Amino acid sequence: MSPLVGGRLNQPLPSQDTEQKSGLQIEPALRFVFNNPYIDVVLSGMSTTDMLLQNVAIASNEQDMTKQEEKYINQVTQEFAYLKEIYCTGCNYCLPCPNQVNISHLMLMLQFYEVYGLKEVAKNRYRLLARTDKKDASACTQCGLCEERCPQTLSICKQLKKIHRIFTE
Repeated sequence: MSPLVGGRLNQPLPSQDTEQKSGLQIEPALRFVFNNPYIDVVLSGMSTTDMLLQNVAIASNEQDMTKQEEKYINQVTQEFAYLKEIYCTGCNYCLPCPNQVNISHLMLMLQFYEVYGLKEVAKNRYRLLARTDKKDASACTQCGLCEERCPQTLSICKQLKKIHRIFTE
């Protein structure tokens, strides 16, 4: 499910030159999943007919991945490894927080900041919490209940400290 991480991987690799910045190539990412013998079903979100046709064409190609595609996937995996630390799906299994911290909302702000480069948007949304009597990340007491419930096994307490630090600098 979500072989392109909800489209988040369709952005330039940090190591690419500005002229090369094209984002993740969809075909190698999908072929990587289709070629995995342990996967029976691939769920890839599509919003246009062109996306559907592209995915069908890729799924119909029964060739093994090329060495170049494998190398590319390994590069993508290494360069985007930091996402596993912050990739909250918004499932809200971490809630309720005993201190009313809206964890998934704060994690989304961190994604805006670090993944999408929307630093000012994220900071402004964080500042808005204080004006609306919502709890910001500083209300976290590090009790760890959220981490026990998180299906992504995120280090939520660590990330909340980071969120508060970067958004209040």
